[in-house]
Amino acid sequence: MLGSKEKQSVDVVLREYSRAEVDSFLDEITQRITESDDYFMHSMLAINQILRQPKARDWLDDDLKTRIRDLWLKIKSTGLELKDPPILFDRDVV
Repeated sequence: MLGSKEKQSVDVVLREYSRAEVDSFLDEITQRITESDDYFMHSMLAINQILRQPKARDWLDDDLKTRIRDLWLKIKSTGLELKDPPILFDRDVV
């Protein structure tokens, strides 16, 4: 019941993406951001989804990191107050 004080847990299952799917996904995000300012929040959520992938460290090469970092900075420049993800901005994170 929604009004009860009991906490309900929900298991969230992330779909695992391949490197090729992420590459295509980034192309789509880039296109959407270029077309309209209305997609900045959705794009940030999409990037967050990519970075939360269990195997992200396996396929996040320098090219993908650069592309995602550029998108992140573009979104951040719109005024959204975002904390930079260490996986993209910290050289000590492997």
